[in-house]
This record gives sequence, C-alpha cells and structure tokens, in this order.
Amino acid sequence: MHKSILISALFLFVVAVLSATCFQNVLKMLTFLPIEKIEENDWNKSFPSGHTTLAFTGAAFTSFVFSTYYKDSQWKLPVILSSYVFALSTGIFRICSGNHFFTDVLIGAVIGTSTGFLVPWLHTLNTNKNVNLSI
Repeated sequence: MHKSILISALFLFVVAVLSATCFQNVLKMLTFLPIEKIEENDWNKSFPSGHTTLAFTGAAFTSFVFSTYYKDSQWKLPVILSSYVFALSTGIFRICSGNHFFTDVLIGAVIGTSTGFLVPWLHTLNTNKNVNLSI
C-alpha cells in the first residue's frame, strides 16, 4: 500500500470510530432510564455496548478495506474471519463478565458493523481514479 492510501485509510478509520461512538452514545442517552442503581452496578447504562460497537467497527472496516485493496489475496478470508472472531469474542466476554446483556452486545455489533462498512463504502461512491487534482 502506498503512503497516501494508508493515510486515507487511517482517516476513514477515525471517521468510522467517531461515527460509531456518536451513534452509540446518542442511543445510550435516549435509552437511559433514571432508575436508582441496584447495588452499585450500572446496568441501566449498559445499552448498547461500547466495547462491542468499537470491536465490530474495527472488524467491518478492516474486512472492507482489505477486501477492496487486495481482492485476490489469499489472506482475504483469514483477515475477515480473524477480525470478526476478535469482535465476537469481545461481545461474548462482555456478556460473560456480567457487564452487558445479549441485547446490549447485539445492538453494539449492528452499530459497529454498519458504520465500519458504510464509512469506507460511502467514500468509494463516485470515485473516478482518473481525476487529477493538480492545478
């Protein structure tokens, strides 16, 4: 990959992470129930899972960008599978540790996958590789 492509990919990843975090936090604010805490847990602020949102954002982004730049690579399937295994593991560990319910993780995965795919995909629309931006 050329340096300019890496910089573009890094920029798009930052946009994807910020978008996912914004969606997740807006949803968290909209669904927060001002109920007194049971014991000292924050169960009423767990929806959706932020860790899972970011993990699936990274998995979807990595899968899409790698598949776009390396269409015929023998590493395409291992990269996609390993990135989603790590993301899925994050969600499972969040449930097993008692920090989240299944629905928290599921919606976090949907938000993360959506933004991780949509941000780089939207930047590929109307792309003309023959455009010269020099003056």
